[in-house]
Amino acid sequence: MPGWDGALISDLFEADVDFIVPYFYEGPYEEDLKPRAAEFVARNQGRLRHHFAAILFMVTREAFQKLRFDHGGLFDERFFVTYEDTDLLERMAQLALTYAQTGSCFVWHHSMATRSVPGALPPWYEEEGRKLFIEKWKFDPRPRDHTVYKKLRRRWWKIKEKYGRF
Repeated sequence: MPGWDGALISDLFEADVDFIVPYFYEGPYEEDLKPRAAEFVARNQGRLRHHFAAILFMVTREAFQKLRFDHGGLFDERFFVTYEDTDLLERMAQLALTYAQTGSCFVWHHSMATRSVPGALPPWYEEEGRKLFIEKWKFDPRPRDHTVYKKLRRRWWKIKEKYGRF
């Protein structure tokens, strides 16, 4: 969307958080994507919710420095395509870094583009990422994502998103 970077920077400081992420549409490109993005932003300008996905984000210099010096960088390079964002969230939690998702910015994320190309990734990559995460953090992140509460919350978000609500 035009002005995506300015929207993220503005909301990063207005929300007083360490990380800000846009609303992202995952799926194939559709012809009506630009008008849909404009309508979404008009409805949801200035709204925030507690959600993080490492698809695209802005980060404060202070948070970047904390991650860089206390944890070796923004992402742990050992993770390959999977669990890198979950690992980042754990490191952010350790450092008490805050985040939010803004309705002021809409981006298109071609969902699972890398995963959908036959032969692009080895078949074991997701399992290896999960094993590395468990080895590093001593817990399996999947059960937290599959609680009844989380499932209902994801379903509620999908219903709201269907009607352009954030």
